[in-house]
Amino acid sequence: MHNLSLERTSTGKALGPRTAQAYHASRGPSALPAAAAQLKRYPPWLAAPARSRNQVMPKRAVVSNYSAENKAVLDGLLLELPDVRPGKMFGFPAYYAGKKLCICLYEKGVGLKLPAESVTKLLESDRNVISFQPMGKTKMREWVQINLSRSEDYRRYKALFDESIHYLLDQQGEGRS
Repeated sequence: MHNLSLERTSTGKALGPRTAQAYHASRGPSALPAAAAQLKRYPPWLAAPARSRNQVMPKRAVVSNYSAENKAVLDGLLLELPDVRPGKMFGFPAYYAGKKLCICLYEKGVGLKLPAESVTKLLESDRNVISFQPMGKTKMREWVQINLSRSEDYRRYKALFDESIHYLLDQQGEGRS
């Protein structure tokens, strides 16, 4: 019969005849050279105990750091509109036009999606507008962030909020004439 001498991981799992040099009673040592057997072994980080299928991975904590005053002003401006509904984006308060995200609170400012031409114009002309980069990732295309020191000043940007809402409704075929 076959007598295989198997190497085991730190958890006691057998590596098998192809991953470690095996001994076959009738043929002697495996035909793999020692170097090849070494290459086929499990790396040390794979020798850790396997995770159960039912084990839940911990969720990454998202700290919602936004201005409640900004939210109160935007709620007053946007939630009275029939096509706008509240929601969340990365754990931050947000506003959806139809099924698409159009405006969100993020840290000290407000992010909104606009047509590319409007984004370019705003970035060049308004010193309170910057490119929208949530969580330090790359700049989001067609998105800007408006940062104002006073929450009430967001009322001056009502036309931009309306443009964002209509832009997204038009993209979904729900625009109003």
